[in-house]
Amino acid sequence: MEEILRLQIPVFEENLPKEILLRSIVVVICVFVLGIFAQTSSTEYRNRMKEAEITGGCVQTKDSVRRRAEIPDRKFPCSINKVTPQIGMAGITEGEMPLISIGTLPDEAEDEYEGTEKITDFQAAPDSVIKEENNENLSTSTKSEPAAPIVLKVYVHGNGGEPELSEISVEADMFTIDILLCPQRMGKLFDGWYVDQECTVPFSKITTGTKVNNIYAGWKEYPGFTANDYGYITGCTGGEDAIIEGLLRIPDFDGCIGIESDAFAGFEESITEIFIPANITYIAPDVFDGLSNLMYFEVEEGNPAYYSEYGILYHSDGTEAAYPPGRKNHI
Repeated sequence: MEEILRLQIPVFEENLPKEILLRSIVVVICVFVLGIFAQTSSTEYRNRMKEAEITGGCVQTKDSVRRRAEIPDRKFPCSINKVTPQIGMAGITEGEMPLISIGTLPDEAEDEYEGTEKITDFQAAPDSVIKEENNENLSTSTKSEPAAPIVLKVYVHGNGGEPELSEISVEADMFTIDILLCPQRMGKLFDGWYVDQECTVPFSKITTGTKVNNIYAGWKEYPGFTANDYGYITGCTGGEDAIIEGLLRIPDFDGCIGIESDAFAGFEESITEIFIPANITYIAPDVFDGLSNLMYFEVEEGNPAYYSEYGILYHSDGTEAAYPPGRKNHI
C-alpha cells in the first residue's frame, strides 16, 4: 500500500503520517465523485428541460412516471390544443398551447378529496365564441358617451309687432319656424321671418356654428289698401283686391278696425256699393261724402258698432251714420 501511494502521489514526502495521507486521498476521491455526480445531474436536468419544450411544458419525474403506471386512467400527459390568443394572454402567440386534462383519481385520492367537485376534461372554448366575446368587449370599451345636444338661443323680434321681443332656448336639431307664434301688428299683415331688420333676406335655417340667432318679423300692407299703425285704412290702391265691379270690400283682418278721411281718394266715381265687415268699429264722418256714385251700404252681421237697413248706414244706437251720396244725386 505504501508503495502504491508513493507511486500515485509522488509529491508527498515519506515522512508524512499515514493517517493524514489517507485522509487527504479520501477527500480528493470524494470531491472527484461529487463533481461527476453534479455534472451528471446537470446533464439530466438539461435533457428534461428540452423534453419539456417538446412536450408542451410538462416536466415528468421518475415519481410521476411511477404514479402513472399505478394509475393508468389518470391523464397527466399534456394534450396539445390549438388556441387562438385572447385578451389578457400577453406574450402568447397563435399556435400550440398546453391544456392539462385530468381524469378520475384512485380510491385513496377520492377519499382524500371527498366532497370536492371533480374537475374533468377541460376544453378550450370554440374560436367563434371567443371572437364574439372579444367583439362585445371591444365594442363596449370603444363606445363613447353621446355628445351633448347643442342648445340655441333664438331672439325673435316683433319688428313693430307683438310680442316685441321673445327668447327661445331650443336644441339645434329641434328648431323650426313652425314652433314660433305668429306675431300681430295693427294695420299690417305678417309676411314671414327674416334674418335682418330691414326684411331683405328671408330666414331659411339656423346659421351653422352660432349659438345665438336673431329673427325679425316681416310686414306688408293689406291687399288693395294702406293703413296706419292704429289699424285705420288711410288709402286705397285699387285693383281687384279692393274694388270689383263697383263693390268696395273693406279688409276683414283683425288688425284693421277703422276708416280715416280721404281713404278712397282717387276712386270717387268707381265705387257704387260698400261692404263693411264686423271688424270695422270706426268710420270718419265725412269719408263717403265724395263718392258720387255710391248707392248702397251693407254691414256684416255681428258688427258691434254699425248696421245697415235699406242700404243706409246706422250706428248701433240707431242714429244715422251715412246716407249713400249717389241716391241724393239721382233724386
